[in-house]
Amino acid sequence: MDGMLEVKRMDEIKEDITTNVSMVFVDSFYDDLKALTHSKEKLIRIFKNSFVKEKFYIALMDGNVAGILACSDNGGRAFIIRKEDVIQNLGIIKGNIVYPFLEKEFHIPLSYNDETAYIEAVATHLSAREKGVATRLLEYITKKLPYTEFRLTVKDNNKAALEMYKKLGFLKFDKLKASFFEKKYFKYKFYMKLKLDI
Repeated sequence: MDGMLEVKRMDEIKEDITTNVSMVFVDSFYDDLKALTHSKEKLIRIFKNSFVKEKFYIALMDGNVAGILACSDNGGRAFIIRKEDVIQNLGIIKGNIVYPFLEKEFHIPLSYNDETAYIEAVATHLSAREKGVATRLLEYITKKLPYTEFRLTVKDNNKAALEMYKKLGFLKFDKLKASFFEKKYFKYKFYMKLKLDI
């Protein structure tokens, strides 16, 4: 994947790219998502219908999905996961057990003021990594969207992302210790924010 990079809001793209967006999301967050199922195909189907298109920004390279960024605010989250998709892919018993955890992670409203946005996800297609795609997406939203503060969380073991966020001006302001089950993957989640001078 090489060529010109353009960023568009997902609802501005005429073609149906939901499967491709879901693939990029699942590939990038598979380490977190595999607790639900090891099947990437099932995960792609679960998330495919969950994207709130007005809150997703897509980096296109030669017309292909090179990266995605989800940006939420106090008016709504970027994901609405459908219980029927979870049950259909995980089965009725496991689906009913898993869905409340997904609901808690993705659906709880944000108690931010009108000036603050939360970057829920930044992900890059495997073939487009280390080509500045995530940086381009972040620069796009911080310049185009009407917020004065952007927040995100990142794990301490994601060195490349931490470095990128620092370069873009994000600063750590808090951290959360990994739970007992998370400890084998990472130690802390860092909370970072970028405050813009208006």
